[in-house]
Amino acid sequence: MFSNYLKMAWKVLGRRKFFTFVSLFGIGFTMTALLIAVALADHMLAPSYPETQLDRMLMLDRMKMFGDRSSRYSGPGFKFLDRYSRDLPGVERMTIFTRAYEASAFLDGRKLVFQTRFADADYWRIMQFAFVEGAPFTADDDRNARRVAVIGEGARRRFFGDALAMGRTIELDGVQFSVIGVVKDAPWFRINSAGDIWVPLQTQTSTGFFDRLTR
Repeated sequence: MFSNYLKMAWKVLGRRKFFTFVSLFGIGFTMTALLIAVALADHMLAPSYPETQLDRMLMLDRMKMFGDRSSRYSGPGFKFLDRYSRDLPGVERMTIFTRAYEASAFLDGRKLVFQTRFADADYWRIMQFAFVEGAPFTADDDRNARRVAVIGEGARRRFFGDALAMGRTIELDGVQFSVIGVVKDAPWFRINSAGDIWVPLQTQTSTGFFDRLTR
């Protein structure tokens, strides 16, 4: 009985081959797109390296200021986060870090561009990076604005090939940093942890960075 149904369906589909092809292609394409979208959403929203404790994490990435006549959305600045976020109820540990920005280095006459972040020491306690060389910079490193850096494996290959990076020097935007650690690269879609290079927050030299309530 079931084989008869299949034969009948096949004959019906064969009557208008072009229409059948378009219908099946559309259904297949739609299902493929949906599967890819769901897979990407799962990778981006579900806990995974190095953001393995998302169920315990709160990201303060946007803020709104409003009055009687106007309102404004922006990202929170360092001063706002430092002054008003540290004492929120239930906060066990807090980190302040920047979005990844492009920093340039020149090697053998070639310009290399790296995604770089400024971060404090608690960043490494919250994000569960796997270190393949060395260790993260400490609170003392950050407090004293030491020019040290943690780099990803991809950045290490671009700078040093297959050689070890510990203790070697890199130059970013004309500033030299000593490499103290190398981590396994984070996937590009982890927007709060993906990057090539991390340096202490207090080495930030942008004018007014530490005095801003908004970004």
